[in-house]
Amino acid sequence: MTTVSKDKVFTDYSTMKFENIEHVDLAYLVSYVYYNPYNKYEPFKEQLLALIDMNHPVTGKQYSKTLLGGSGYSGKSVLGSMAAVRFLELGSTDTLVTRETLKELKGPTSIWDNLQYLEYESVMGKDHVCDINRSDYVITSPTGSRIYFRSFDRPEMRKKIKGESYQCIINEESAEMHPKTLKFLFRSLRYSNHVNRQITLSMLNLTNPTDNIDSNQYHIDEYIEPTGNGTFIRSDYLNNPHADPEYGDTLDELDDDDRMYQKEGDFYYKPQQGDFISRKEIEACLDIVSDDTHDYRAIGIDFAGEGSDYTTATCLDYKSDGYKDNIKVVNRDMMRTQSSEPENQLLDFISLYEPDAVYCEQEPGSQYDKKYWRIIFKPLKEEFGFILKFIKVYRSKYQRARTLINYHRKKRILIDENNYREYLGNKTKLELLINEFLSLRRESKEMKKSPDIVDSYSVVFNKLFKTYLRPDKISRKRAKPIILKNQNRGGII
Repeated sequence: MTTVSKDKVFTDYSTMKFENIEHVDLAYLVSYVYYNPYNKYEPFKEQLLALIDMNHPVTGKQYSKTLLGGSGYSGKSVLGSMAAVRFLELGSTDTLVTRETLKELKGPTSIWDNLQYLEYESVMGKDHVCDINRSDYVITSPTGSRIYFRSFDRPEMRKKIKGESYQCIINEESAEMHPKTLKFLFRSLRYSNHVNRQITLSMLNLTNPTDNIDSNQYHIDEYIEPTGNGTFIRSDYLNNPHADPEYGDTLDELDDDDRMYQKEGDFYYKPQQGDFISRKEIEACLDIVSDDTHDYRAIGIDFAGEGSDYTTATCLDYKSDGYKDNIKVVNRDMMRTQSSEPENQLLDFISLYEPDAVYCEQEPGSQYDKKYWRIIFKPLKEEFGFILKFIKVYRSKYQRARTLINYHRKKRILIDENNYREYLGNKTKLELLINEFLSLRRESKEMKKSPDIVDSYSVVFNKLFKTYLRPDKISRKRAKPIILKNQNRGGII
């Protein structure tokens, strides 16, 4: 944190090389950035450009839309800190800082962490000490202006602020958030009194691109492409005078996908190829399957193990005379939860689809044994008459998914677009499924996280394959097929 001289203001500003230098911008910078007693940071060029853009409304609007993004260590959080304190001396203004999770919101080098100096008299002087409420995450200046900090890890969380008014909203690592949340936040960007009408309402997004492809696309459409009405200011670690130029060597240690996001800062990048299947091959299976009839319907379940695993379930339909292009299998839907108590969500999913069979992957480390789940599923089993089986797994995740992958590569499975375009958290079900397929490695220890969706998908597909799809399906073991009581839903199992 540094204090800058008046000459520095003019020097920085004159090197921006704007075609039309507006005096209003200089007055704004002097008042709210350089000579603001609450700001202890000095902006470098890209940060200064963003701060100036925040003072310029979108054509025909009363608010500005600014995105500063690029590689890691590009000065995003410091810019957010300077933007957040701009109006603390003005009084009667409210600023909102958001991030996906509370843990990240208050983490090291976050905007919240950067602004902790505001409560120290030794830094601020007696007249400018702020109150920091660490329970509600609110910073209040002596003038009554406030900075609120909120997390939005689910789209429905956006509704908790719909009645609130903010004159500045800063979304830290905005690409981690749901596009619906980012759009909904504009509802709260408004004036609340005559005092704050003298400033420009501003929406500031700060982010690297991430593997959340849908959110990357939102930033492309709204800020990066000329058809959007926002402003994109690119900043990388090489622009940041406080970053070690050798930091790029550290970023080179990342895998290919993360390097494209964290070093190259490429919002347009989409992982295209995994070890076994490509994005294009999976997306080719996507189709709107309005035909809900089936000869056989089954659900596969993968229970969460210890740590950060998810409990997932996948529903497949089989029809002997086929769906579109005579494809006989449809991936109808999936669910995923990280809850430590997934029972109700699983029961709801089973009730929704009324399967003929439920196959559960019995893997060491899952939360409860099969006896527990037999008890949980018993009422629905009796109601719908489905078969419940627990499948022991021995081979690697890739080996268990190998036949499934081959069917996708040959486009012999359809993925129902009606359901897979829905969001689970901040990503569509399709994007979650693609990411897991592309993450599969020959050795499980090389994978960043367990492909839980692929696990539930594989366990149900493999049972369906052995029963209906493989060439030698009329095997000695199945010489006497079982006929379900409910013929219209069951068929042969």
